[in-house]
Amino acid sequence: MRTAILAALDHGDGGILRSGMPLRGRSVLAWQGRAVRALGCERVICLIDHFGEDIIALQRTVEGDGGEFHAVRSGRQLPGLLRGEDELVVLLDGLVVDPETLQAVTCGDGDLAKGVATLPASHPLAQAHPDAFERIDRERAWAGVLVMRGAPARQLAELPGDGAVIPLLLRLALQSGIAGRPVPPEMIGEGEWLLATSGEALAGRERTLIDRSLAERSWTGPGLVLAQAIARRVAPRAAASAPLAAAGATLALLVAGAVLAGFGFAPAGLGVAAAGALAGASAQAAAMVARALLGVDAPRLPGGWFTALSDTFAGG
Repeated sequence: MRTAILAALDHGDGGILRSGMPLRGRSVLAWQGRAVRALGCERVICLIDHFGEDIIALQRTVEGDGGEFHAVRSGRQLPGLLRGEDELVVLLDGLVVDPETLQAVTCGDGDLAKGVATLPASHPLAQAHPDAFERIDRERAWAGVLVMRGAPARQLAELPGDGAVIPLLLRLALQSGIAGRPVPPEMIGEGEWLLATSGEALAGRERTLIDRSLAERSWTGPGLVLAQAIARRVAPRAAASAPLAAAGATLALLVAGAVLAGFGFAPAGLGVAAAGALAGASAQAAAMVARALLGVDAPRLPGGWFTALSDTFAGG
């Protein structure tokens, strides 16, 4: 069985659990759960010290999607859940990595491949967080992702139960001869491969994603500039609802404008229609932000008429 092993134990700045820090409207742990489920992990095991809200939310998500979930407090509980032939995907506590990037790192020729993901020991992440991104040798550090068989992990039954489980799994994998797999430099660029140490660090990641998403199209014209500014302010806080809310406002305003024009109030109708076009442009911008923040879970808007309205009215 393909099994993910996650952890919700380590604390970041301010004593907050790294796994519980908010990112793009969800906890870091929720994003890890989404990433490993996208890899095909049928079962998720999470190491915890208490059964908090984030753990309950992850359990509901995994089980609601047909998966199996276990929360354990000790490494000695793992061998009883694992078989030697199981495929294990192990993530560092608090690691932030997109599902697409995780798949690229862990899969060779489309199949999950055993390996210890590595980054250069001189990399800023390894230098700033040596306890998390552990040195493997003089030149390499662990990158926070590991794919191994269940057989070495079953040796946890023979080790002290109070040891840090994720580092122990790393050592057992290396001792079993699993090779290192360097993470391509372009995948660990600024904000692409991140440890959740503080809210500020995660907010910076969100800003990077928003900037990239809005750079996909030109926002020239006063109306489009305003629409982009509205999306920057509103969409990150309500990524799942803002695009559809703006689309609804667009329809309402356009209908109202047409009604006013039909009753002879053409200037007022044109003004209301222009407001509808601005709402449409805002919906487009919010949808771009939502896709960047939520990925496949982002709401989808109707097609080309939104763009046509924005170009006609809001861009002028």
